[in-house]
Amino acid sequence: MTPDYFTSKWFMTLFACFLPYEEIAPIFDMFLLEGWRAVFKVGIALLRELESKLIQMEMMEMCTYFRDTVRKEKVTSQFSLYQRASRVRVNKILIHNKELEKLREKFYIIQAKVKIENG
Repeated sequence: MTPDYFTSKWFMTLFACFLPYEEIAPIFDMFLLEGWRAVFKVGIALLRELESKLIQMEMMEMCTYFRDTVRKEKVTSQFSLYQRASRVRVNKILIHNKELEKLREKFYIIQAKVKIENG
């Protein structure tokens, strides 16, 4: 299973199906101002904010976490995700498949190291 499983819903709904409702309006504003780059920025900011939790999960656990937990736990404070996303730099190289593939490989390497350390 790949991250596309949950990130495709992010793109289709602009995060409305995952995030707390009070976080949605600033993200929609960002989308109206910046277009699809805003979706990448918010996605990267969300993954960075939750990295410590996500790195210890299997892909299926991540999908369940995003589907069932993120909105209920309100893991981000109001506007903090927006502020973090506004600082993310996204250029055409990042959106290119080769760069995304490198990031995916790096993620799997880090996840494997965590599993080895945890036994």
